[in-house]
Amino acid sequence: MLKAGYFVQVYIAYLVYIVNYLINKKGNSKNAISGKCLINKPEGSYRIAGHEHKDLLIILKYAYRLVLKWSNQKKYTPHVEEHNGIALYDEATDWEPRLDFIASVYKNRPGIFIDKEQISTSKINHFELGLKTILLAIMVLPLLPFSLTKNRAQAGLLLHEVDELSQLIVYLNKLKINTLIYSCIFEKDSNAAANYIMRRGIKIVKNPSEDPLYFNNSMIIANELGICNPYQLDEIKAYKETMHINNTLNWYPENHLIHLKNNNYTQPQKGVIGYYSGSSWLRIELNYNLVTGAFDPYTAEAECEKALAEFMQTNPNYILRVFLHPLEKKHLDLTQAHFAKVWPNVKFEFEEFEKHTTATFNRCDVAVTVFSGVMFYRYYAGYKGLMYCPYMPGFPLPNSLLSKVSATTIAELKEKLQKAMQIDCKEFAENQLLGKFRYEA
Repeated sequence: MLKAGYFVQVYIAYLVYIVNYLINKKGNSKNAISGKCLINKPEGSYRIAGHEHKDLLIILKYAYRLVLKWSNQKKYTPHVEEHNGIALYDEATDWEPRLDFIASVYKNRPGIFIDKEQISTSKINHFELGLKTILLAIMVLPLLPFSLTKNRAQAGLLLHEVDELSQLIVYLNKLKINTLIYSCIFEKDSNAAANYIMRRGIKIVKNPSEDPLYFNNSMIIANELGICNPYQLDEIKAYKETMHINNTLNWYPENHLIHLKNNNYTQPQKGVIGYYSGSSWLRIELNYNLVTGAFDPYTAEAECEKALAEFMQTNPNYILRVFLHPLEKKHLDLTQAHFAKVWPNVKFEFEEFEKHTTATFNRCDVAVTVFSGVMFYRYYAGYKGLMYCPYMPGFPLPNSLLSKVSATTIAELKEKLQKAMQIDCKEFAENQLLGKFRYEA
């Protein structure tokens, strides 16, 4: 009965958040932001397949999938190392590196890991299963009108998010958790969940990872926010109307223990330009989900490749080396054909396929990319890099930490690339990045 009770309570709370948003769509209160993210988050959710946005039956399908989760024979239980009142909530399949990361940047290592993706398969008896199924059928009704809107898939996923939070509350109480490190905050329910949990007196510390908040996290509700990239401090100021946080913590990128700690990087190879490909062309080729929200990496990467070709034609003394995206390495025939087509008159070479880009920072003097999270590790490691961002309105922020290392036109990219090739790494770090990317762990 307790699980069913929480299920209803969370559902009602989420409906209240949604009503708050619908009444005042421009409101920036915690409740309004929670409601907006639940049914109309601009970036949507990675858990929703592209075709589901057009499926008129998707809300019913999500309800059915939830019943299947409840009936799953594999019953989930949280991983418990010690009962210290601190838990990590995430949807990562490999939880140990995440615990290690939090232990390296937070005052205490979480003693418990709770898997958001598996939490709905927690043990449930036959009576609770029947009761929750009946309640679910009733809960579907108020959501059905959303079937006629573009937000139908987000409304359908809400059912799973309600169940996940209700089950999370059970564990928070049972395991006597007073601090929750919330890691998968890019998901659309993270603000609603944090809002609800914080009202119960539990501290929420959010981990945004090293990517700019622009992409998924321009609205955040939390007690504390870890800063995994110094540019995020500029963003917090810019998004202050939608940032409901009390304090920030100085952290490092999520995988710093793997890619930065104890790595003695050597001097870069002079005269080598590196291209960090984002594989946008291949996603089009493979007909992957092309929904990208407010930005267009596909056109940007095509222009970036054109700019590099033009730059190399006027600077033949340089070497152009391509660092492939993991997806491109899986389709080498297509990849080799693509670059031969876009650079028919350009001399270039591929970096060794088996090596991760973070292990080859020294293999180019200046790296160029449209956007890659790897670039921030490169900055922390003390190397030079530029980003081409013509179709990302709002990124980077004007006069911000990243504005000097970003370009919005082909001409600007060429100019900044030429200048970057002529200065050393130390000067680049101090003058272009203002000395903000320092790694001392």
